[in-house]
Amino acid sequence: MSLGLKFQCSTLDSLKDEESLKFIVGTKSLRESNEVHVLEYEPESNRVKPFSVYSHKNEIWDICSCPWSSSKFFTVYNTGTEFCSTLWSTNQENESGNENKNDNLNEKTNKEKEEQDSDEEEDEDENSNSNNSLKKLYPLVHLPTPEGKISSVLFNTESEIQDRVISFDEKCINVWSLEKLETDKIATNISQARVGRLEKISSGGWNPTDPNLVAIAIESNLSIWDLRDMKKESFVIRQAHEDRLRTIAFNRNSISQVASGGDDCKIKFWDLRKIQRGLENNEEPQDLLTLTGHSHWVWQLEFNPIHDRLLLSSSTDSTVKLWDAPSLAFKDLRLEELESDPDNDFDQDQSDQDIGEYEQTKNKKETTQKDGLLNTFEDHDDSVYSIAWSKTEPWFFASISYDGRFVVNKVPEKIKEKILD
Repeated sequence: MSLGLKFQCSTLDSLKDEESLKFIVGTKSLRESNEVHVLEYEPESNRVKPFSVYSHKNEIWDICSCPWSSSKFFTVYNTGTEFCSTLWSTNQENESGNENKNDNLNEKTNKEKEEQDSDEEEDEDENSNSNNSLKKLYPLVHLPTPEGKISSVLFNTESEIQDRVISFDEKCINVWSLEKLETDKIATNISQARVGRLEKISSGGWNPTDPNLVAIAIESNLSIWDLRDMKKESFVIRQAHEDRLRTIAFNRNSISQVASGGDDCKIKFWDLRKIQRGLENNEEPQDLLTLTGHSHWVWQLEFNPIHDRLLLSSSTDSTVKLWDAPSLAFKDLRLEELESDPDNDFDQDQSDQDIGEYEQTKNKKETTQKDGLLNTFEDHDDSVYSIAWSKTEPWFFASISYDGRFVVNKVPEKIKEKILD
């Protein structure tokens, strides 16, 4: 099911909502004021409908929803002279003092809904004479303007570090505190890593299972950093792709598995722990798996949050592809290593738990399943720059193309049955 938006778009994210499937989209118009759309998908009627629309003056290059609050999100935007990033709220909150900033990020869902309902009524009155009754966004925190173009801001979705975010600009990795703010709602910089003078960061990822681990793309290289020591990168996978590397996705069920995609139209999977050990022994880095099928640049990758053998990719070839990598399913790889490596450095309690789960399921694994393409979705007529799995129902996902076409799809039933079998 699809919905066409008025302006061009290049970014979306899924919203955390226990009751419905919602996604948030930012527009990218050069001539008119932009908008943030919250869109709701109804599986029963197979319908996408606008839930709310907010005014956002500048063109939006990236959007990132808060994992713990459906009313808060970051946007990265271009003012015409510089790139900036702000944490917004759809609710009007107490803006005096910083004592409760962290509490604000962790408000309970029912309280947010009550406040949002009240604010929506006020906004509708205020905007009754304006086009589309655009609602107002309330700025909570601003990140200081970077030296170069900022590409993204990330929360760590699985960790307990709820008061920190990471931003990637062309020259730096920055870690910010959202709790201890400077004057005028400016986030405090906790740490910073700077790349070489001739290098530029094009994208980055933050490991959800190890919040100390960050990966960035520099030209065709995949650079790994430890946030506990940001003076120098931990190691580099040089020429990870044959052309520019554009996207990095961590498997949230794994400590060290990451996927990358680039202008060579390829998708590659890497085990960072194995590569680091190999580099220490002067071994050349080897990817776990390479997938081919796109005819133009791979722009974004997303692991399924539950079934990590499933991977989504979007491309400037106007398609979204669903891939299956059963040979790299986290439990199989991780637990085989646990069984064979007595000196592994995984958390022992977690290792014992995983081995127990593995023993219960290892005999059910279908060895005939092969890695590769499951399905191609051809709902778009323009470049597909952003995709997102639903945070509510992991079998559904959304995509947005540059012409403003928003599409919701689901994993086909036959594939779903295959995964669950």
